[in-house]
Amino acid sequence: MIRSFHYAVYAALFTHEASGLRDVADGIAQASWVRFWYVWVSAAFLRGYRETANDSPMLLQTPEEFRLLLDAYLLEKALYELGYELNNRPDWLKIPLRGILQLLEDQPDHPTITV
Repeated sequence: MIRSFHYAVYAALFTHEASGLRDVADGIAQASWVRFWYVWVSAAFLRGYRETANDSPMLLQTPEEFRLLLDAYLLEKALYELGYELNNRPDWLKIPLRGILQLLEDQPDHPTITV
C-alpha cells in the first residue's frame, strides 16, 4: 500500500509537471506538498495497521525491528518496480527511482510510526 501511495501522488505530480502549466516556484511548493501527503497518508495507514494487528504474534514489537523490515520491503518493492518500468514504461522510471532514493537518504521524512 505504501508504494501505491507513493506511485499515486508522484504520478499525479509528474503528469501535472508535464502539462507545463506552472512556474518553478509553484513546482517547488507542489513537490513539498506531494512529499508531505505521501508521508502523512502512509503514516496514517501504518498506524491503523499496527492498531489492528497489535495483538498478532507475527507483528514485530520494537520500533527498530518494524522499521528495518518495513524499509527492506519498501526497497524490495521499489527495485521490482524499477525493473518493471524499465521494461514497460521507461517514462515512469523516475517514480521508483525517487522512492529508492528517499529510502536510501536515511532521513526521517519517509513514513514512520511510533510503537
